[in-house]
Amino acid sequence: MSALMRRLGAGALVAAIAAAVAGFAGRDAADVADAASVPARLDERDAQRTPVSRATRPVDLRDAVRDVALWPLPADAHLPGVTRSRLSSSLEDWIAGLPAADQERARRYAARYSPAYEIDDKAVQAWLLDRGFPSIEEFAAFDYARDAAGCTPQNCANPKIAALSADHFIAQLEQALPPAGAGGDRVLGGLDDAARRAAAQSYLQAGLYVDRVRKSGNVLFAAYLDLRREQAFGHDARAGANRLFIAACGDTRMRLDQGQATLAAALLQNAYGSPCNNVGKPAFPSVSPAFAARP
Repeated sequence: MSALMRRLGAGALVAAIAAAVAGFAGRDAADVADAASVPARLDERDAQRTPVSRATRPVDLRDAVRDVALWPLPADAHLPGVTRSRLSSSLEDWIAGLPAADQERARRYAARYSPAYEIDDKAVQAWLLDRGFPSIEEFAAFDYARDAAGCTPQNCANPKIAALSADHFIAQLEQALPPAGAGGDRVLGGLDDAARRAAAQSYLQAGLYVDRVRKSGNVLFAAYLDLRREQAFGHDARAGANRLFIAACGDTRMRLDQGQATLAAALLQNAYGSPCNNVGKPAFPSVSPAFAARP
C-alpha cells in the first residue's frame, strides 16, 4: 500500500479515495473531493465554540455523560413515544434495561450490526445516539406495520423509522436467501421464481430506505445498514466498501486489514467532514486498550 501511495502521490490518492467513497456514500465525486479542504480535525479552541448536537453540550462526551442516566434522542429523529435512552457502560447492561421478553430479540438486533453497538463506555453510546443510530429501546418498541404505515421510502420524514424499516426489509431478505455465495446471481440461483422475486424486492426496498437514511444526514448508520444488506446478498466488494467508509468516518471499532486501514486513514485525514457528516461534532471517543484488543 505504501508503494501505491508513492506512485500515485497524495493528491491522486485522495482523489481516488474520494471517487470510491462517492460510489457508496451516494455523493457526486466532485462533492466528496471538496471535503479535502476540510481540516483533518477541528482546532481544539474552535471545537469548544462549535455548536454540536445541543448548544450546551461539551465537545468531550465523557464530560457530558458523567452524571446523566437518560440520554435525549435527537428531537427530529426518534421513534414516537421513545425520547430517551438509558446510558450504559456495556451492551449487555443496555439490553438489561429492557423488559425480559424483548432482551433476546434486542441482542440479536445488535449482533446484526457488529461492531455498531459494541460499547464499553457511556460516551460511546451517546456518540451513537447523537448520530441517529437507533437506540435499543427504539428497536424493541418498533412495529413495522404500525410505525411505518404511510412512511414509504419516498416520503418518510422520520429517519429513525426509515432506518428501522430498512432493518425490517433486510431481515426479510436474509430469511428468503440461502447462505451467501460468491455473488448475487449465485445466491438467487437456488430459489424458485417467486422466492427470487421476493428476495429481490426486499433487497431493493431495503436499499430505498437506506438511501432515505443517508439523505437525512445519518450516513454512518446508513453504511452499517448497507453493509448488512450487501453481505446478505453476497456482494462482498460492496460490503467491503461500506466497511472502509465506516472506518474512514472515525468509527475506530471497524476492523480492517492493513491495506484498508491505510486507505481509511488517508480519507479521514484529507476528507474529515463532508462525506462523513462530521463537521462540528465530537470525534469518536477512544476505547479502552482491553476493548480495542478484543478478538
